[in-house]
Amino acid sequence: MVSIDLTGRQAVVTGAARGLGKAVALKYAQAGAHVWLGDLREEELKETAEEIRSLGVKCGYSICDVSDYDQFEAMLEAAGDVDILAHVAGIMISSPMLEIKQEEIDRIIRINVNGTDNACRAGLRKMIPRKKGTILITSSVAGRHGHPGHAHYHLTKAADISIMQSAALTGAPHGVTVNAICPGIIRTAIWEHILDHTRKEGETREECWERSIREMIPLGRPQSAEDIADAVLFLTSPLAANITGQALNVCGGMEMN
Repeated sequence: MVSIDLTGRQAVVTGAARGLGKAVALKYAQAGAHVWLGDLREEELKETAEEIRSLGVKCGYSICDVSDYDQFEAMLEAAGDVDILAHVAGIMISSPMLEIKQEEIDRIIRINVNGTDNACRAGLRKMIPRKKGTILITSSVAGRHGHPGHAHYHLTKAADISIMQSAALTGAPHGVTVNAICPGIIRTAIWEHILDHTRKEGETREECWERSIREMIPLGRPQSAEDIADAVLFLTSPLAANITGQALNVCGGMEMN
């Protein structure tokens, strides 16, 4: 029977206080890895750390703004010898291309693009001297195409894939792999906003959600944080040792490339 055993390895997860980042952190703990968490939400970080320690592995955390390179590097130093870096932190701003404010553009680029760049550069500098390690960044199926209502979010996710590929080429001669995960549709708070603006006359929010899923996803169901965490675990495990520079869609078939 094949299983993923990361016993004794050190994983660092950003955006780990809640949501997808927390699901990824818990998945690593369940596989036996020690986990270091990074986020700005200290109280939620403490709660997540305690939950992870209850699984019998070590867990620490850093208050980290991923858009600040020095903070990112300090987090990795605090974690010790890093075998796995899963960069999950990011934001989505939904606003039409001609209506979005400049400060919103600056913020989404700072967190999503600079954050990913920091993860790749700091991660490579940490792993290359040890001649081993794996980095996973979180992009999105949004990085595969444009969209007038979320233009700058799509821009950042396309940039994330490009940065990942450059990092993969940089790390490859030193035994370091770098890949990306591209989630499809997970029902987060931003989706409530989208549903309120896309539902048809007389249609409830739930009816709009069900219709949207049927229309967009061939498998007919949305993705869960668990779906994404499973794929992240695989891509950063020994089973994926010969995979680098790839962006894997986990989206029920809504993007096929």
